[in-house]
Amino acid sequence: MTNLELLLKNRELPLIMGIVNATYDSFSNGGAFGTVDQALQMLDEGADIIDIGGESTRPGASEVAYQDEIDRVLPLVKGIKKCRPDAVLSVDTRKAEVAKAVLDEGVEIINDVSNLEFSDKMAETVAAYGATLVLMHSRGNPQTMNDLCGYDNLIAEVKNSLLASMKKALTAGVKKEHIWIDPGLGFAKTDEQNFELLREIKQLKEIAPILIGHSRKRFIRNFLNIETSEADFGTAAVSIYAMMQGADILRVHNVKNTYEVLKIFRKCNSYE
Repeated sequence: MTNLELLLKNRELPLIMGIVNATYDSFSNGGAFGTVDQALQMLDEGADIIDIGGESTRPGASEVAYQDEIDRVLPLVKGIKKCRPDAVLSVDTRKAEVAKAVLDEGVEIINDVSNLEFSDKMAETVAAYGATLVLMHSRGNPQTMNDLCGYDNLIAEVKNSLLASMKKALTAGVKKEHIWIDPGLGFAKTDEQNFELLREIKQLKEIAPILIGHSRKRFIRNFLNIETSEADFGTAAVSIYAMMQGADILRVHNVKNTYEVLKIFRKCNSYE
């Protein structure tokens, strides 16, 4: 049984996925580069999974060459695994070359924010390792996504797009139980569309286990009229709501806050 399978068997949902950005241009980390110590601290604070990203995909971000991306994320993967061999690691990448490099080092989850639209080889690469694949709904790329927010029926179109990508993944050999989905909050979505997706998590959950990536995002900041550095309370509120709607994985920057909020909520909701 893999570390991820043990985690899914033994931990209460939702799982907490801590974000470590191996980039200098992420919207949330103020130019700081993710470190092994940061990841280890997140694990100590209650993270179930560490998600490492070597390419910012925020609106307007530039593409990173695959070798540069590998050079960013691989030292973190190796360093974390050296200190915590049982740690469950995910890598946030659109590129099959990056996926192969990190899967070779024991990464168990590939988080593809392009919904299999960027790399033709991604699904078969993940399938070859028996890894888990996260499919995230998006449109266009970081340069164009803000212009692609028009939907006739948001929920139906997001759902159908994810189903089409699931079919591609299954055809390539990825097992159904190894597919998670992410509605892509902030990716080709307006603020109101992000809130609509949150309200309809249960509809999307019919497809596959659902990951919610909401942490410190613009729709929270705009609604509260706050800066990124002030967005952890709003993020925690969304975390609780997403859990109540059935989210399986919460992808967050502040693991300690999320762990404590979920722990208190569960205690308040317990009848033991």
